[in-house]
Amino acid sequence: MNLVILMAFLKQINGEIMMRKTSASLLITALLSSASVSAFDLKGLKDLGEKLKKLAPEQPATNEVTTTAKSATAKNTFGSSSSSSSERSSNSGALGFCESEDSVFGLTNYTPMSLSGRPESIVSEYFNIDPGLAELQIREQLFAQEIRPVIGVTFPKVITDGGIWSGEARSRGVELMMDPSLTKLAQVIEASKQEPEGWGAVDIQIPESKLVMALVAIQLEPLLKDKALPGRLLKAAREPGKYGSAVSIKSRLALAMSARWELIQNNNQQRFDNYIVQSGDNQAQKLGSSSSATGRSCELCFDTIDWAANGGIPNWRLASQVEQAKQMRAQMFGDQPPYNPANWVVNVSSLRAQAQELNKNTSASFVSAKAQSRSEAKGAEAARISQEGQNTFGGVPDPELDQAISIMRIQTPQYMDAAKKDALAKALKDRVTLINDIQTMHIGLMGAAFSGQYSYVDIGEKAKALNSLTRSACLVAFAESRAAAASDVTLPDPNDISEEESFLRGG
Repeated sequence: MNLVILMAFLKQINGEIMMRKTSASLLITALLSSASVSAFDLKGLKDLGEKLKKLAPEQPATNEVTTTAKSATAKNTFGSSSSSSSERSSNSGALGFCESEDSVFGLTNYTPMSLSGRPESIVSEYFNIDPGLAELQIREQLFAQEIRPVIGVTFPKVITDGGIWSGEARSRGVELMMDPSLTKLAQVIEASKQEPEGWGAVDIQIPESKLVMALVAIQLEPLLKDKALPGRLLKAAREPGKYGSAVSIKSRLALAMSARWELIQNNNQQRFDNYIVQSGDNQAQKLGSSSSATGRSCELCFDTIDWAANGGIPNWRLASQVEQAKQMRAQMFGDQPPYNPANWVVNVSSLRAQAQELNKNTSASFVSAKAQSRSEAKGAEAARISQEGQNTFGGVPDPELDQAISIMRIQTPQYMDAAKKDALAKALKDRVTLINDIQTMHIGLMGAAFSGQYSYVDIGEKAKALNSLTRSACLVAFAESRAAAASDVTLPDPNDISEEESFLRGG
């Protein structure tokens, strides 16, 4: 969740800073806005927050919700029966929240492209992939243990970064992650070939579709035929486009990736400085104060800035401005008390423990007992390599996400035994309950943000932790749902799940 109200407040108290174009002022503005540090603006939660205020106008903001609000939460989080199938991707219903446009995955606006040929021929133009081994080869690189230096983080983390504006563009990368096949890779390629038509502003999904293809090309680099392709795609991805009411928005993640490409691939620090500074501009003044997207934060943008300032680039000329911005942010947004309702730390710890236990059980069911110890050892090694790689190249490790990725690497199983099918159905039901609990805590955090009584810096940090749990839980849920589809197991009924008692709603 992102704190839209924070950006409106920032514009009111310092509107002039938002309009300046010097390197120093852009960096200060960017880092001030990063007080809202979570990746996505969950507009649905904002709307829900307003509804909750109307339901209980005299109650203080806490992490508890009323019985009436719980019912509303479940319907908003997982979608209602009135939602048409065209509004969701393949997992509509039980996993509706994970797929909504305002979640970290954002598949609501996914639009399949009309392919110009067979997937095999489209992919072969760009990649050396054996059609008979396609899923294995794509999966191996997409969820590779080694971090690609130019990306700096895992592919699942970068594709769900808040720096991508277009849900339609982002969703194609997510669909490939959910189904690492030639067909989905061909969709990414075909979308990247889109060109502007007619007059007027170009929709931002066109340049950002080229960004998604660039990310995929970098991640699948061992299979890529033309190693210079990402650079050309990133140049096109930096073009401005129309998003909402704005006609000249630039993709912040495209700018951050361009900066990293220039520094790491081309050793051009001057271009790095230019692009990374632009990536920090949240462009809120172009979107207007009513837009729910003004509070989105590009995680990799700020992580790269911090990395450069903290020695990633020795004696970086903008390091002092970064430190100045952090001090200003602390003064402006950190002087209020932290949001520490009763049981917050205990509840987050419990959610994390539940997720780890569910992941352990899923991993065990995805591999044979004989291979289990070897799989666990490989998973631990992958987490170590991932953390080392991200520390080296400016990303921030995400242990929950790394654990989920270790499951995504495993080939989707097909269960024939009735007992295993029942166990998979229960695992999915437990997973959806976990996701529901995480979102219940998100709503409490949103209420705290609306109240204006707590430190926005503290709220932003807590939102990051909840977003990390959401990413991990949804990613494993997608893997479990693939196994359910392969095994003819029905997904859980979201309405049934919403009525279950859980540790957050049980008494």
